[in-house]
Amino acid sequence: MIPLHTARKYAGRVVEILTPHCERIEIAGSVRREMGVVNDIEVVCIPKRANDLLGAADGPCEGFIKAVERFQAVKGEATGKYTRRLLPNTGGAALDIFMVDGLNWGWQMALRTGSADFGRIVLLGGLRRVNHAAVEGYIYDFNADMLRPSLVPMREEADFFKLIGLPHMDPRERQGDYAALKKILAAHPLQRPCTDFANPTQE
Repeated sequence: MIPLHTARKYAGRVVEILTPHCERIEIAGSVRREMGVVNDIEVVCIPKRANDLLGAADGPCEGFIKAVERFQAVKGEATGKYTRRLLPNTGGAALDIFMVDGLNWGWQMALRTGSADFGRIVLLGGLRRVNHAAVEGYIYDFNADMLRPSLVPMREEADFFKLIGLPHMDPRERQGDYAALKKILAAHPLQRPCTDFANPTQE
C-alpha cells in the first residue's frame, strides 16, 4: 500500500518520462480518485505512432517503447494495449500502463479511473440500459443492428457519461457500496426509450 502523496510523486514521474512520446497521457486509478492509500499506479496514454515505409501508422514510436522498457516488465508489452511494470527504488510498486487511441480515450479513462465496483455497476450497467456494449476496449451501439453494431467514438470522458445519461462525475465520487452505486443510475432515468437488448433494471 502506498500513501497518496507518495503515489502522486511516482505517478508524476511516470508521466514526465512518457509525455514526450505520447499524444496524450493522464493519471487514472485510485490516485485520480484521491484515495488515502493506493495499491498501484495507473496511467492511460495515447502513444505517438511510428510510420511504416508507406507513411502509415505502424505501432508505438520507438521512443515510447524505450521509455516503457525503462521499467521492469511483469506482463504485457509496450507495443500492446496494456502492460504492467515495476517502479524502481519503490519497494516493488506496480505501474499499469493502458495504451489507447482517440476513439476510445473517454471510455478507457472512465473505466481505468475505477473503482472496480463503479465500473461494473455504473459504467457497464449504464451501457446496458442504452443498448451499447464494450467490445475489445471500444464502445459499440447495438440499437440499429444486433449483428453489425456500430463503433461509437468516445473522445472525452464526458462523452461517455453523456451516452449513459449521467452528468460527468468527479472521480472522488466514483466509489461506494452496492446499494449506493445502484442509486446513481436510478437517480438519472433515461429521457429516451431503448430497445430490449438488455433489461436496464437488471445487473
